[in-house]
Amino acid sequence: MRAFKRPFKVLREAVFQKKHKKNFESFLTKFTPEEYKQAAVDYPNRLEGSYRHYLYTKPFDCARERSTSAELFHSFASIFNILELPPRAKILDVACGPGWLSEYMARSGYDVTGVDISPDMIKIAKERMKSIQFDPDKDMPLKARFFIGDAETMEAEHNLYHAAVFYDSLHHFPDQEAVLHSVYRALRPGGRLFIKEGIKPPEGSESEKNLMDTIIKYRTLEDPLGQPELFSLLRKVGFIETQAYEFINVTIKRNGKRMTPALNDVPVPETNTILAYKPGPRYDSQVPNVLKGRIECSGQQIPHQVMAGTDIELTLFVENIGDTLWLSQKDLEWGFITLGTKLLDKQKNFLSDRLARTALPGDVPPGGVMTLTHCFTAPKEAEEYWIKLDLVDENIIWFEEMGSQPFEFFLQVKS
Repeated sequence: MRAFKRPFKVLREAVFQKKHKKNFESFLTKFTPEEYKQAAVDYPNRLEGSYRHYLYTKPFDCARERSTSAELFHSFASIFNILELPPRAKILDVACGPGWLSEYMARSGYDVTGVDISPDMIKIAKERMKSIQFDPDKDMPLKARFFIGDAETMEAEHNLYHAAVFYDSLHHFPDQEAVLHSVYRALRPGGRLFIKEGIKPPEGSESEKNLMDTIIKYRTLEDPLGQPELFSLLRKVGFIETQAYEFINVTIKRNGKRMTPALNDVPVPETNTILAYKPGPRYDSQVPNVLKGRIECSGQQIPHQVMAGTDIELTLFVENIGDTLWLSQKDLEWGFITLGTKLLDKQKNFLSDRLARTALPGDVPPGGVMTLTHCFTAPKEAEEYWIKLDLVDENIIWFEEMGSQPFEFFLQVKS
């Protein structure tokens, strides 16, 4: 009977795996950083059949276990709860792959930029976004752009992004410190860094063997860090207030009116799920927390009776008594502060908020005080009105809706 001969490539990889199995760090040095990066470029072309199709359909996966999709959506929702960012916030998706997380974030109202080293991945990401057949909000259409680049050396605009996300991607970079420095520069002061990926497995474990198998099969780098090692690296780069999280994907079943105490029975997988910050103001008017102002005006200036259509000018003293940096307009399209005017009838029913807006002379930090000259025109109809002056976080919220006290006065308009 003729002996079965294994292909030389398979035989070589089997010997290679056996030789390096005991030392994972030595195993990783088999390939150079350039070879690992080239493997990341070639990765989509190494996939066949349903695996390549999954690049277009992820996170929906009918061919595999349904729990995969459920787990991903659990983690997606948790990411947004942890980041605490308003719609339109700018997010950088690092090593975005086929753009499935970018798509999810764009559909959730964020302004997303995805970067990946593989041209094929970026092509798929763009095709995914073009395939969306509906516009969820004509006033705020989906915003997602993608570019090809090595995130370790990318020249993204500095101080631009409110947040950066590494989702199962940091462990693919040969120089993790370099890519974190690159992202640090791209984040604005106070920007958030979110990392979600596996943790370094115990030496000789089945998980370690699985990583080695993946490296052999695809030549891609699989080098997750231990959590203390990652924390140390983040501090070295300059990030602060590093916090670890764990996901518990569970819905608690009720027994009648009482909740079953089942959490203790739920296994919690150990992961590197991390939130950290770039030093700087944590909150500004694009990412607000407490928006609160004090508005004062000399009583001698306040008109109580004017002719219809009269121009009214007031000198106001405004103080930031919240914890959020007020941004002036400059080049911003949203999230900047103005002083607005609301018109109410004599029963204080709302009539209009389009009388006038006054821009800030500059950014105002918490505790800051400024003087504003505010002008508006009295209504043309002779009636009794209330005028309410309030600060506005443009395209986000009026301060009064967050508990801030507006300045108001009674005004009689004569014909």
